[in-house]
Amino acid sequence: MNTFLKLTLAGILMAAPAAAQRGGGGGRGGSSPGADIQMPGAVSRLQTIADLFKLSKDQKKEVKTILDEGQKDANPIREEMVKDRLAIGEAVAGGKSQEEIDKATQAYGTQVAQMTAIELKCFAKIVDKLEPEQKDRANRLYAMMPGIFKGKNWDTP
Repeated sequence: MNTFLKLTLAGILMAAPAAAQRGGGGGRGGSSPGADIQMPGAVSRLQTIADLFKLSKDQKKEVKTILDEGQKDANPIREEMVKDRLAIGEAVAGGKSQEEIDKATQAYGTQVAQMTAIELKCFAKIVDKLEPEQKDRANRLYAMMPGIFKGKNWDTP
């Protein structure tokens, strides 16, 4: 198995326990009532971006449109990523051949690359909408982009 695949598989296996703890509530038997309520002071990603660049009303609307379109493109890929990740876990846990594990890992890697491409295209489109003095802070937006479409709604804090 090549080094990239080994590192990818190791990362996936290391992240699995953290993902399994989602909504565990610290051993209290599930999520707490009201856990889905947004806390006061929590700021949406759109507002964070608007504040970072001091976006005009029109720019804010354009950024929202760009990211909404990106989310539409990302949703089917995100769903496939979940399936491909599960296939990797099942292949490893089921003692499948290295060829089958490699196939599952490659499929997941393809999905990750497609998601990254969507994120970067959105980043480029947003930067294109910025004024020259706003572009000086584009590196902060770049840092926000990885995983922005990980959930069903990019704008949740």
